[in-house]
Amino acid sequence: MTKKKYQQSSDKPSSMKMQDSNVVYQQTTPYVLTEIEHDLVMRSEEDYKAGRIYTQAEVDKLVATWLH
Repeated sequence: MTKKKYQQSSDKPSSMKMQDSNVVYQQTTPYVLTEIEHDLVMRSEEDYKAGRIYTQAEVDKLVATWLH
């Protein structure tokens, strides 16, 4: 079996690589929520304001009680 030889890159990342990865995630048109998504967001905000929220640790404990 032969060993593959890979070209070693320099310690500094090229700026072109960074620009390329940023371009992929740019949204060119605004996202418009559907009516269902909008309702979920509004209900979530109401829950947050009313204190009906859980930490991840609390959720983990609840799930553990459901599974055992």
